[in-house]
Amino acid sequence: MKRKLDYMDDERSIWKFIFLGILTLGIYQWWCIYTLLRDMKKLCKDSDTKVDGVAKFFVLFFVTLGLYGIFWMFKTADVLSREGRRRGIDVDVKPSFIIICYVLSYISGWTSYVAWAQIFKAMNKLAADYNREVRTISYLSLENKEATN
Repeated sequence: MKRKLDYMDDERSIWKFIFLGILTLGIYQWWCIYTLLRDMKKLCKDSDTKVDGVAKFFVLFFVTLGLYGIFWMFKTADVLSREGRRRGIDVDVKPSFIIICYVLSYISGWTSYVAWAQIFKAMNKLAADYNREVRTISYLSLENKEATN
């Protein structure tokens, strides 16, 4: 029986986020948030960093009429920054920059995309590192299995 490897998307793109978000009337952007939360949980499972669940995000987002999104972006940037330091990867995402971009987006809508681009860039670096770990573990377990046969 073949086991499916648990890779993460390490090719998130701001242009794809914008284009498909427009094309699907925002549904794709909600999908991106879901996959980002799911992948952040996988990334942080071995650390003491707490990542919100998907249900909590969506409930708080709608109850606060979207204001939770600003806090969540700050928190996401902080989680990615800490996870990058833990893994020894320079993800170059500053929570304060993300919050400034997001707050400014209420004046000029495009600055929120600058924040998303930073989040995607950081997540792509961390996901690539995670995928290397998964490949290495898979290779070593396959090697051990062949050695025992």
